[in-house]
Amino acid sequence: MDLWSSLFGDVNDESMFEEQTVVYNGQERKIQEFDPATASGKKWLDKMANVIAKSGVRCHHISNNAPRNICDLDPEARKAGIATAKKWLDGAATIGAQSMRVNSGGPRIAPAATATTGYPRNEEIEEVLRQRDRRSARWPSTARRSA
Repeated sequence: MDLWSSLFGDVNDESMFEEQTVVYNGQERKIQEFDPATASGKKWLDKMANVIAKSGVRCHHISNNAPRNICDLDPEARKAGIATAKKWLDGAATIGAQSMRVNSGGPRIAPAATATTGYPRNEEIEEVLRQRDRRSARWPSTARRSA
């Protein structure tokens, strides 16, 4: 089954949610999102895992709206997005999810490539990709989990 992250948690327990500021149509808005790293969030995930096991269904995928900005050009926004994604990966492992969608964020429109000599290049995007490759090489292989 595919689970949508926006439906995670008990809305009557504020301790498992954190306030986030998001931008929709150019307007900032405050929202509450489930935090799988809180003690109450972990308890809720354990309860969900038990229900999944008892019912005989499996969670194949989490359609996740929480991790965002993992490709943002701003290093602090990117770092925060990656930290959120890692918390959600741990939560996904708790319920046996095989995959999880992450909203990448970052520049909405890629800068145009320029042709200074030879083939057109996009040096701004090339630098972002080089940084991503360096970060990926440092991330431990234990981050991937299988059920």
